Amino acid sequence: MLAAASERGPTYRALVEQYGRPPFERCTGSAELRGAGPELTVVVSIDEWISSPLGSATSLGNHIALQVRRPKVEGYAGDAWLRETFETLCARLSPAWGHAGHPAEYWEKVMSIEPRIEAVGRDFGRFLPGLFWLNYFGRRYRQFIGDERLRSTPAERVSVIREGMLIALGSDPQQWNTPDYARAEKLVRDHLGPQLFFSKAEPDRQTVAPSWDD
Repeated sequence: MLAAASERGPTYRALVEQYGRPPFERCTGSAELRGAGPELTVVVSIDEWISSPLGSATSLGNHIALQVRRPKVEGYAGDAWLRETFETLCARLSPAWGHAGHPAEYWEKVMSIEPRIEAVGRDFGRFLPGLFWLNYFGRRYRQFIGDERLRSTPAERVSVIREGMLIALGSDPQQWNTPDYARAEKLVRDHLGPQLFFSKAEPDRQTVAPSWDD
């Protein structure tokens, strides 16, 4: 995986030969894994830096993206499989932050289309992208938000997993655009602090985030 993700092609080598190595060169890249069927794609991204600049935003390093592309994965309902797998990965890897949800929910809360397609809600130096069907707040966010506040979150489920906390907004990711889900999300957002999260309605409002310098 490391070799595949960090491989550099002829164009990169030609640019380095002409202009020299870039200032932020390091072991970084991504690789896509596919199984025997079309129902699942896994994208593993690696970065030896904990955080790095991405334009004017701050990006977090190593992450794993699971793309469930069919209603079932290996005979199991996709949402049940994803919930169990998400919790397993959080328990084994203890990430800084993680989420699971319907792709349309992510596009609605994080992505912009005009003037260009861009993940406007991904700047971990300023805020979290948002609240989703499943949310994992790792050690740094648990310390930053406060253990008592996280434990008392009025959510469908709150669980301690490894060094972090899992918060579920509902039982079905496909219900993300229903009134009940919106009310549940607002309760959790108001409880944890709306200043923690990106908002398309107020993209330039005051927000807070932990430091990634140490």
